[in-house]
Amino acid sequence: LLRRSLHKIDLSQRSLQPSDAKLVKMALAQNANLTVLKLGYNNLGDAGVTTLASGIVAHKSLNLLDLGFNNIGDQGIMALAHSLQEASEERRNIFSILNNNKSGAHVSTLHTLYLAGNLIGSDGAIAIADFLRRGSRLRKLFMTGNRIGGEGVKAISSTQ
Repeated sequence: LLRRSLHKIDLSQRSLQPSDAKLVKMALAQNANLTVLKLGYNNLGDAGVTTLASGIVAHKSLNLLDLGFNNIGDQGIMALAHSLQEASEERRNIFSILNNNKSGAHVSTLHTLYLAGNLIGSDGAIAIADFLRRGSRLRKLFMTGNRIGGEGVKAISSTQ
């Protein structure tokens, strides 16, 4: 994981626990060209995703993130969405300064986010919707098998 040259890390179905998130975060930091991170079917939970959030958003090449089936609830998704939003705003500001204050919208590289099969409720869906509304480049969002309810569906579908 610490090779510094990986483009894809697939740790799906490896029985990862929240404490393993620190190691994954280190791997993110060491592999600047990483475009795909698959962590599906583990047990990272809210604590693991909260640990990973800062590593995920600091990564400048990540296109696909799979956190499906990890027992992640609203707390973890809200932490991830908040970190994604902060990073997106920071990159927009830097891009704007570098380009003579022209619009720096859409500088995030994350295009696909798998969150299916978790424990996300309406609060988590609203947090993701807020991130989407504020200029993310996310093209694909997978949230089937969660508990987002009508309010969550409405929040996400109104971001279009």
